[in-house]
Amino acid sequence: EGLDQLAPGSAMSSAGGQETDGLRDRVVATLLVCLDGIEAQRSGGAPGLGVVATTCTDAEQLDARVTRPGRMDVWIALTAPGPEDRLALL
Repeated sequence: EGLDQLAPGSAMSSAGGQETDGLRDRVVATLLVCLDGIEAQRSGGAPGLGVVATTCTDAEQLDARVTRPGRMDVWIALTAPGPEDRLALL
């Protein structure tokens, strides 16, 4: 699943009802514990290095707890190629 499916913002999950919101909160909480655990691991006194690679359709729709500064430091946006670029690929 993409990150936007695992940790959607509250606007995206409100139609699912209270039970779905509870499940979403548990999934997001588990994800945050895992993400925070990457930084907490230390090797010889140096901060641990972790790489999380995921996809999402719209980063603006992600849960704010996931996108807060310091949690995910680098975001790379890839856009669909335009018509000229698509022709060049062929």
